[in-house]
Amino acid sequence: MQRPYLESETGQLKPLTMAKVASVIGVHETTVSRALANKYIDTPRGVFEMKHFFRSGYLCSDGTAMTPDAVKAQIKQLISTEVATNPLTDLDIVEQLKDKGLHLARRTIAKYRDEVGIPASKERKRTATRRTKMVRISESLPVQRHAATSRPVLAQSA
Repeated sequence: MQRPYLESETGQLKPLTMAKVASVIGVHETTVSRALANKYIDTPRGVFEMKHFFRSGYLCSDGTAMTPDAVKAQIKQLISTEVATNPLTDLDIVEQLKDKGLHLARRTIAKYRDEVGIPASKERKRTATRRTKMVRISESLPVQRHAATSRPVLAQSA
């Protein structure tokens, strides 16, 4: 099930639960959990705890599934292409992901956005606005060079 992840450096883990494995092999979920406890596997990508390969996921409308890490990557990609002065809100991201067949709650998007260190849209807009104002102010101020260091210094007002 996780072969693409193991065989490729860019492969993603697929959603897989212990309950699904338990139903396939005909045992209780706790039996699978106990069997995997404190077990490690050496793979081409490194040594991992066996439980590392079990991830919950989200079902897309086309039948594929995405792990939370894949959803976070989608959120980062959407935000990286936004217009800085008009950033995407969490609801905008929900709608764009819904268009791709992934139905998530706004609070899930907010949680994942926070987990990857991206501020809310209001903060991103505030930061972009401050940068724009700073550029405008710096362009309008006369700049002189220091005689000894040639570094820019603000001109003294007369």
